[in-house]
Order: sequence, then structure tokens, then C-alpha cells
Amino acid sequence: YYDISTNTTLPQDFHEESNGTITYEGGESLLGINVSSQSGAIDWAQVKENGVDFALIRVGYRGYKRGQLVLDENFQTNIAGATEAGIPVGVYFYSKAVTDAEADEEATFVLEQIRNYQVTWPIAFFWEYDTNDDGSQDQSSRTIACNGEQVTSFIKAFCDKIELAGFTASYYADKTMAYETLQLDQLTSYDLWYAEYRAQPGFYYDFGMWQYTDEGTVSGISGSVPITLSFKNYPSLR
Repeated sequence: YYDISTNTTLPQDFHEESNGTITYEGGESLLGINVSSQSGAIDWAQVKENGVDFALIRVGYRGYKRGQLVLDENFQTNIAGATEAGIPVGVYFYSKAVTDAEADEEATFVLEQIRNYQVTWPIAFFWEYDTNDDGSQDQSSRTIACNGEQVTSFIKAFCDKIELAGFTASYYADKTMAYETLQLDQLTSYDLWYAEYRAQPGFYYDFGMWQYTDEGTVSGISGSVPITLSFKNYPSLR
């Protein structure tokens, strides 16, 4: 148990529509998507017309074996396309950091890549263990030996640098990662981007955004896309 802010949303305020879209009637909420090169070519004008309020765009990732930093091949196309269509953007980095120095390096990499763009939504740190098809952890991954104290420290190293640069920092975690691995009381300076694939979030502690599916459908994107509800209008808070 942590003596930190708790989730104030109520289950009855979430409603699942026939197309799988979830709405929240307990207060303000905004609809967002997160995309990467895996999303393919995107018609951002159609995405805008489909009611998407914001987009979280992958800047890049670190290789899970050799640890090299890689720019998402569609990052520049996606952030320019979303911006031109009038969709406010945030970004995220898919980390495989195993030291604080690597997490700091990833934050520097992100800040360099977004220098020429207007980013008003959070810059998120996305770290997770690599797993096999049966759900077991991939023993060949460079992150296999990292424990909760270390991962918490990686998040802090990344987010502190992002905040120092004047942006809003966030971190991604599902229920298992948040409850069983992270030291949440050390991360209260940053909003949690929480992932749980069900009709309403069942997490005890507070979070700023909730990714409720990775199989959403949005006009302008040919395949499935993760969908997030934000309970904060981040640009208005800056």
C-alpha cells in the first residue's frame, strides 16, 4: 500500500459502444491514439475527422538485445502529418534501458528529435519486459535482470530530464508492472499512462491516461490501433 493519490473514476461512468469505443461520463475525457511505423501509412485528415483529440507518436526504441537506439522510420512523417491535420501530439520512447545513464540518453535522443515540432501532450517512457508467446520472460533480452527498484530509477532518470526541458513527462505501465514491479510512491511527480484492456479501468491508484485496447479501429489507419482516454487536457495545463 502506498499513501499516494488514488483513482477517482467510477465504473458506472464508463460505457462501451457497439463499435468497441469506450466513453467516460464522469468528467472530462479526450480520445487519443498511439502510433508507430507498425501502423503503416496514416491519413491524418481522416483520423482528425474521426474524432481523435490527440496522438502519441513513437519517436524510436532501443534494441532489446544489443541496445542500439533506433529512430522510428515513420516518426517524422507521423508527427508532421498529425500536426498539419490539427491533431495535438505527444510522443513516447520504447525503452530497453538497463541503467540510469541509458534512460537519460534516451531522453536526450527524444528531445533532439522533437526539437522542430510542437509537443503539447506528455512525453512518455515506455518500458516493459520482453516475453515469449507463452507469457514467460525472454531470457535473451537485455532487460531480464532488471528489478523494480532499477526500473523505477530508469523512469525517474528519463522523466526528470524531460521535465527539466519544460515538457510534461509520463510513464507507461500495465496493472502487473504497476502493482508488482514499480515503486509507485517514487513516481508521483509524473502521470501514469495506464494500460488495461477491459470496459473500465480496475486500478487502485491515480493515472492520467488509460489505454483500453490495442485493437481499436480508426478511419485513416488500415490496421488496428491502440486507443487511450485521457482524463486531463494536458495542453491546457502547461
